[in-house]
Formats: sequence, structure tokens, C-alpha cells
Amino acid sequence: MTTAPKIHEIFVEDEEGALGHMPFEVAHALLRLGWHESWFAALAALPEGHEERRESHQSLAKEARETWNVLAMPWASGPRGGQRGRDVVENVRSLTRAAAKHCAAMRIYKEKDGKSTVELQKPAEEPYKEFESARSTLSNLHGTLAHVLVERIVEVVWAAGWHAANTVANIDDSNEEGEEEEEHEEEEEEGEDGDDEEEDEEDEEDRFGEDYPGSSDDPVEDMRHLLEAFHNLFHSDEPCRGVRCSLASESEGVPALETISRVPGTWGDAGLNSVRLVLPDWSGCSDAVDSTAGDFLLKAEALNLRVILELPAVPGKAYEDWLRALSRSVHPMKCVRGVALPRIQDTFRAAGLVSALRQGGLTQDRCACFLQLPAGKIEECQEKLYKSDLDTEAAQLPLWISDGHVLMEAPAHVQLPDKPESPQVILDAASALSEEHKHLDLVSSWSLTIPSPLPKLPPGAKEIETIGFQLDRSTRLIQEFAQRMVASMEVAARGWFFDSWNAKGEQSLQACLERGWINLAATEQIMYPHGSHTTSLVYLHGFTCSGYDYLKEPYFVYRPKPKKKKKAKSKEEDEEDEMEPFPGLKVVYPTAPKRAITCYQGEILHAWHDYITDHEGDLEDELSLEDLQETTARIHALLDAEAALVGGKNVFLGGASQGCGTALHIALTYKGDLGGVIGAMGHLLTCTPITPEWLAKKIPIFVYNGLDDTTMKWEEWVKATWQRLQDAKADIRIVALIRSWQTCSRTLAAVQLLLVPPSNATNGVWILDYFCDMVECVCSCLFPGN
Repeated sequence: MTTAPKIHEIFVEDEEGALGHMPFEVAHALLRLGWHESWFAALAALPEGHEERRESHQSLAKEARETWNVLAMPWASGPRGGQRGRDVVENVRSLTRAAAKHCAAMRIYKEKDGKSTVELQKPAEEPYKEFESARSTLSNLHGTLAHVLVERIVEVVWAAGWHAANTVANIDDSNEEGEEEEEHEEEEEEGEDGDDEEEDEEDEEDRFGEDYPGSSDDPVEDMRHLLEAFHNLFHSDEPCRGVRCSLASESEGVPALETISRVPGTWGDAGLNSVRLVLPDWSGCSDAVDSTAGDFLLKAEALNLRVILELPAVPGKAYEDWLRALSRSVHPMKCVRGVALPRIQDTFRAAGLVSALRQGGLTQDRCACFLQLPAGKIEECQEKLYKSDLDTEAAQLPLWISDGHVLMEAPAHVQLPDKPESPQVILDAASALSEEHKHLDLVSSWSLTIPSPLPKLPPGAKEIETIGFQLDRSTRLIQEFAQRMVASMEVAARGWFFDSWNAKGEQSLQACLERGWINLAATEQIMYPHGSHTTSLVYLHGFTCSGYDYLKEPYFVYRPKPKKKKKAKSKEEDEEDEMEPFPGLKVVYPTAPKRAITCYQGEILHAWHDYITDHEGDLEDELSLEDLQETTARIHALLDAEAALVGGKNVFLGGASQGCGTALHIALTYKGDLGGVIGAMGHLLTCTPITPEWLAKKIPIFVYNGLDDTTMKWEEWVKATWQRLQDAKADIRIVALIRSWQTCSRTLAAVQLLLVPPSNATNGVWILDYFCDMVECVCSCLFPGN
């Protein structure tokens, strides 16, 4: 079926009352259970040593199981009664212990001559069967646990298991020498590690099945995954999109809150939902909070704005007393959702401040505590902070485990050379922040102040007012810089705060909004052309994504920069290609509105259309034709606007996943001309018409799909949807890859082939072993003779 069924025909499994999140205390009990079970299993796998700590973890694991039983039973029994609750509690407990034993057996073993790794890891097979059994039972408890919650529970216990196993294995003498040899081999054979990793994953799937969650060898990454999954168990707020306000500035006080609350966002949402209130040092005052701050909080609560309090507190009794009193004062204000402390070198010293906040009433279930990391050193600091020490007592948990709601934040820091050679360097530096912040919980502050003088722009560039320095800049450049910054900030799980609302002498958010330098309501993200605008590409993102997801990865629509002829280098001296934008290319990334998705029980997600059914990739899902028509009209208008600028034959349309089918429908119902259409890992919708009028235009269509894609199953049904176009004699060129690859990488190859089609791309199927083969083919077509 391709039309939306009538409401009474829709069959949605009974999920009423399903648990999608845990109360904090239940989630925290699970975290402690997973932590101690994992450490006990890892230490027990050692042939000798650390007996005292192993016994301590065994005792703490027993206490954690009892605590889990007591706290989880009332919660889990809510939707379906006592038996279902007991099933949840018991199977989560079994899941945790099995994951811990499996990870320990996979990672910690004594080397024996003549024994393969697979043989040495034989003890890991039985606990994995127990893990699979418990996971399957939890997944089948429909009406009690939502599917997403089961996944998060699995992620927590799995990451805990690998963190402990990897930490213990890394200090185990029996494995240490082998690991050093592996590291040495990796340094000598750069480029081969990716292939080895894929082979390892395939071996694990062969042994344990395609549902195997995967292994790890990095305890720091394990800790990151553990904390992220744990926070998702109980935290459900939208990320902060806010601005810092100081009570020392009259223009950033109570009157500013009205204006802040009215900043528009996309699709009717609020552009800003939070404020970060900077408080002075009141540690020696009789009142923990003065009347001005009290009025600010009352106003923020009335406007439904969340508040993070930024405090100048440092470890010590005076500040602990102040934080305890402040917490009691602001506890009735439900708008207070977090407290930010300045940088503290020793996290154990911060424990007293955090404890004081909790004692005063700002408990973990409602209030996060943020610790500041230095700008530009996020990765380096987390490497130290997220490592575990085997010499630490079992009961002395890391602050993020013991408290449960302590998070990391840092300011945005754009790194640029002293003399950037072009504006493009500055734009790409803004996008590069997404890599730095991908493991950060919150961006504490950022601004649109470009930290280095810009080179002169081409003749005719518009002169605009600047703050802090006087140079020629184009409004368009600042707008793209701003939107790339927003895209980079979006990767922080808890959101971001702009530097200031209206502070004098700074590039404040209010000034940027008034000048049109930033637009939080933008429904299209744009990468502007260099030089004359000659070509436009409109590209639709996949289900649940947004235009920002591509904007923070600009290189996916760049080309390799032509190289100057130099003396030939040996293979070892080869350097990675530098990338640059296609000359004259404008890229438009529209963002789909958020919709209630029927097959996900009304969950609100970015989508080009609603899904009525979810067949989990086994066949085409039913969709809302009304939504599809709405999207089609919107993108047709975008195509018309771009065609008016460069001509229809110079406008290209594409999309990935859900965006692929949507883009093809839009293209085949578009009355104007197009230069070409691209579809990556998607399918032609059954409801999309193929008319003689459209075929007569001979618009080329490029299709890319992985043969092993588990969602878009090529041989089972996806290939047949494209057959309709082939049978109609459309100009369709299909590239099917033996291995699937990431969405954005597909976009890179697809866009390059779309803009400059290779002469040897014919109807039919190309079979390529590796993505790099495609890149080489693309480059040879784009730059013949180079």
C-alpha cells in the first residue's frame, strides 16, 4: 500500500503506559550495579592480584543488586503489574552480570602457546548467550518497556563491561606486551587498521550473530558511551539553546528576558529556551541570593525559560556553605536546571561543592552540575578524567558515577592560523568545532567574533559595520560562519549558550540578530558559492536528521584541490588531498519539520513525512501522502528560486535515506528542468509517478546503495523499486557497493559524480570493493590528466 490508511485501519501495537525513561534514582541504581558487576568480573578474570579490590567490588555489587531490586520494582511494575515488573528487574540484573562476564572473558585471558585468540576467548560464549536471552526477554516486554529504553539499558551495561575489562586488561602483564606489538604494527601499517577493524567486526558477527553490539579496546571511549547512555535513561529535556546574562549589566537583567523568550526558532519553536545567569561571589553575604536575582528567576520561570546558574565557587568550606544556602533559596524555582562551576583541576575536590548543592535541594533528578574544561583541550582533559585507576578503592567512585549528574562543559574556541589565506579557512574552522565538541556535554559560551583578521574579499564585496576591527566582510560570509558555528554547537548533547545578550563592546547575540548575521529560525542551511554563482545543489537529509548535520561536515561536498606539479614522492610520503569547494557551487540543505510519527507512538522527530508503519527495512513503509505533498510544494518553490538564479539545467536535487525517496518524488513531479537527481541509500516510492513528460526531459538519475545495507535491503526489495525507472527507459545510473558506507561519505561521492558525470557511468550496476576506488574514479573524471 502507498496511501495512508484510515485511522481505524492502522494497527499499532499496544504500547500504552510503556516506560521510555527511568526515574533518576532507578537509573543511578542501574549504573552502580553495572559498574560494580563489571569491575568484579574483570578483576576475577585475572589469575592473581588485586584480591582486596575484587572482594570489595563483589560486596558492593551485592549491595547494588539489592538496591536495584528495591528501587526498580515499583517503577517497573507500574504499567502492567507485579509479574511484568519482576521480569524487568530480574532480566536487567541477568543482562548486567552476563555483559560483565562476557566482556571480561573477551578481553582478559592468559596467552597459551598454539592457542588462537578465538580459542582463548571461548569462555565468553556462554555469558553472551545469557546476555542475548535477557535482552530478548526485555525486548519482548511490550507495553512495559519502550524499545528505545531497552536499547539504552543495553548500552549502559555493555559500556560498563568494556570499560572495566579494557582498564584491567591494559595493566595485565599477560596482555601488555602483545598490545605494545599491535600498537607498533599499527604505526608501521597506517591505512590498514580500518580494514582490520572491519574484519574483527565480521569475525565477531560470525561468532555471536549480527546483533552483536561490538567490542572495544579504548576505556576512555567506553566511559564516554557509558555516561551518554546513562544520562539518556533519565534525561529527556531538549538541549539548551541559550545566552549568558549578567546581573551586573542592566541591559541583560529582567527586562531582557521578554525579548529573549520571543526569539524565533525553526517551525514555530522558540529560538532560545534557556539563559545562563552569571552570579557574583556572595559567599560572605547574609543572603545567598539577592532580590535582583530572585526577580530574574521568577521572570524566567513565568516565561518557561530554563536557567543554568554560573557560580564563582571554588573548593572550600565557605563556598560549600554558600552553595548549600543558595540551593535552599532557589530550590522552589523549577526553572533552575543546572549549576556551572569554574574550572577545578582536581575533580575529587569538587565533590564537596556538588554535595552541598544536593544537600540544599538541587538534586540530581532535576539539576545537572557542570565542570569547566579549558578551551581547546577537551580531548586531552577527558583522556585523563575518564580513565580509571586500579589502585583506587572500590568504594571511591569517579564523581560522574557517584553523583550521576556531573557533566563536562567548555567554551567554543575557533583555531585559526595567524594569517588565514582565504575566508574559506575561517568557515572551515567553524565547522571543525563539531569534531572538538562531539564528546562535550555543553558549550558554555560562544560568539560570532571572528578571532583573526579576514583577508580582503573579491572586488564588489559589500562593506558592513564591524565590531572590534574594521575590515571588508560580506554579510553572506558572516551568515554562513554563524550557521556553521550553530551546526558545530549542536553536537554537544546538552546544547550551548551564546556569550552575551547585549553586553557593550562585544559582538552580542542581540546585535547579531538585529543585523541579520544569525538566524535561529532558518529552515535552510546554505553553503554559499565562491566567486560567481553557477550551480545549485538542494540536498535532503535522512529521517530524524537536519540540515545542520551536513553543514558541520562541509568536506562532503568539496573536491580535491588541484595539486601543483612537484617532484614525485614515494608512497610513504603521500599526503592526504586538500579539499576545496566546487567553484560556483551553492549548496542548500533544507531541514524537515518535526512531526509526530505514527509508527513510533507519536514520537516527535524531524521527518519529510509521517510513517504509518515500520517494517524495519523488510519492505516499504506506508507514509502520509498529505505530508509528502506539503514537502513537495516547499521544495518545488526552492528549486524555482534557484532556477531563477542559474537556470534549471544548473540546479541539482538529491537526498539520503528518507530524503532520497522524497527527493525523487519531488523531482519526478517537478514541471521545470533539472541538471540531475541523486539518491543515496533509499528507494523510489511506489506512489511516485513516472510520466512521459518527465521522461522526455532526459534528466539523469544517479542511485547509490550498499549491497549489505541492513535497512535498505537491495536484493530483497529496494532494487525492484528502481526497476520501474529502468523499465520506463529513464536515464538512471545505479551504483551498488559491496560494502555499505556512511551517509555523508556517500554524499561526497554522489555529489561529485552528479556535478561532473563520468563518461563510463552506464545503466546497470557497478560493483566496487572499497569506497576509495570510487573516489579515485571520481577524481580521474573531475580532473583528467592530473
